[in-house]
Amino acid sequence: MPTAIPTVNAGETIESVAWGNVIKAFIDYLHTGRTVASSTYVGSANLTTTLATWADADATNLIVTLTPTSTRVRVTFIFNATAAGGYAEFDIYSVGLTARFGDATHGITSCIQNAQSQIKVEALFTGLTANVAQSFKLQYRSVTAGQTSTIYNNAYPVTMIAEEC
Repeated sequence: MPTAIPTVNAGETIESVAWGNVIKAFIDYLHTGRTVASSTYVGSANLTTTLATWADADATNLIVTLTPTSTRVRVTFIFNATAAGGYAEFDIYSVGLTARFGDATHGITSCIQNAQSQIKVEALFTGLTANVAQSFKLQYRSVTAGQTSTIYNNAYPVTMIAEEC
């Protein structure tokens, strides 16, 4: 994507070679230049927590990394989860911004107690550093300490997608 857009001075037209190259670069970027990283993970054991504090679901396997040419990335995690006796909450953590996307207390979304649900957690991160690798992790917590929150990945795939936008 172009980083410098030429200035049109009085009396000039945008038919110049410089403007043509800028327009071509933007069209190329919109149609083919976006960086995308995606993967699906199936583990050997489901992930559980009884903690009421935010933690990585699996910092080794449930992480998606890409190097965007822009400062914006949309991140999506799709998985199955349940909460026994309470509620589980989910969020996406940006390593580069050292911040979760969602509300400081509740994250992006939750699942209800005792019902297995398919969860889609999606966030648009802005203010990232262009051309620097960016990593994003799935985080979760139990709303009340001692209640078990589970992310299923044993025979259930966890899909991770990060795309520059």
